[in-house]
Amino acid sequence: MAKQRKSGGIWTKLKIAIVLTLVIFFVEIYGGVISGSLALFSDAGHVLMDVTALALTFGALGIALRPATHKATFGHHRFEIVVALINAGALFVISIIILYNAFLRFASPLEVKSTEMLIVATVGFAVNLYVAWNLHGYEDLNVRSAYLHVFGDTIASLAVIMGALIIAFTSQYWVDPAASVLIATIILFRCVRLMKESGDILMEKTPKHVDLEDLRSALKAVDGVDDIHDLHVWSICSNVHAMTAHVVVQPPLMQEANRVIREMNKIVSEEWRIQHATFQVECETCESCEPCELPHIDMD
Repeated sequence: MAKQRKSGGIWTKLKIAIVLTLVIFFVEIYGGVISGSLALFSDAGHVLMDVTALALTFGALGIALRPATHKATFGHHRFEIVVALINAGALFVISIIILYNAFLRFASPLEVKSTEMLIVATVGFAVNLYVAWNLHGYEDLNVRSAYLHVFGDTIASLAVIMGALIIAFTSQYWVDPAASVLIATIILFRCVRLMKESGDILMEKTPKHVDLEDLRSALKAVDGVDDIHDLHVWSICSNVHAMTAHVVVQPPLMQEANRVIREMNKIVSEEWRIQHATFQVECETCESCEPCELPHIDMD
């Protein structure tokens, strides 16, 4: 029952987190306008990534509960990847614009209202800290990813606070574009990584946590298995993976083949986090073997 309450509670926490981060996004945009701080605009871009990450997590948890259909046989998990790719591309462009404006300000620094900058950044830091604390401790990979997003923005808000304090005491306005460059660079790296991960999934590359040869060896170690070929592993979304393989077994009866398949399914599910596995069982041609119901292959 405790697990059920915790699982149910995450829906409310995610809704609160989305609303709060969305409010902070608009507050930081407004704060950037009234204070003239480019760093606040940069942090707002960072917050927008958090909003998207939280919304994707919320959507992914909801989509996971929706059954597959005749047209969407794996469900709608790819929606997460498409949205993530669009979001990363948009924020990549925004980051480039922020960097361009930051370098213009290095050449001709503009006065920044440090008090307004400090107040807005402090509010953003407090909200991010609260959201991160709320999301901490969950085992779900999507929730953990959202937590890391928010925690990263908490660090970015802290950088803006430090910048505001330096400006308040020294009137060194170049600190504002410097903080902008730092935050925009962080966003760029995250965008590039997100685009690469999304692209790898759309290209159906082997998931990064799966070593194909290690997986092949683990499957070949199952009693009765002679060889594994045509092994393919890919991701449906960030935490749903699938695979297919042809399994060459010693000439058994169909009941023995079922045991092999059960053991293989247990291995790929428990050790490799692969939820959808399809195995085609074959046996070598053998004149002396007892007739079986499996397709035969010529190993020559």
